[in-house]
Amino acid sequence: MGHPGRSAWTFAGVPLERAMAEHRERREHVDVFKLLREKEQELEQLLAQTREEAQRIVEEARRQAESLLAQTREELQRLEREYAERAQRESQAITEEILSKARAEAEAIEARAKERFAEAVAMVVERILGGLRR
Repeated sequence: MGHPGRSAWTFAGVPLERAMAEHRERREHVDVFKLLREKEQELEQLLAQTREEAQRIVEEARRQAESLLAQTREELQRLEREYAERAQRESQAITEEILSKARAEAEAIEARAKERFAEAVAMVVERILGGLRR
């Protein structure tokens, strides 16, 4: 008898070639499942990293927004102070201008009154003396 061919060998009652093919198939299925599990784990890790990164981005955006809001409030307060100071200066300038004009008018009235005072005294004296002479 010659050397038996491969197909003549058996493993657990199954021809060896068929048993090897089934083994390869099972191993390929196992490899596919293993690969799928590995890919699923990689995707879960990537998703977790993406969520963490998204959270960091949101937190950074919130910090920047809060910082911008604080800067805006400070700028608004500065502008309010500046406006109040400017309004106070303008009000003071208007008040001083009005007082200056009022003083000038009062001085002019006083000067006219002094000029006429002598005339008024002379007139009063003349009437008094004129009334006495009658």
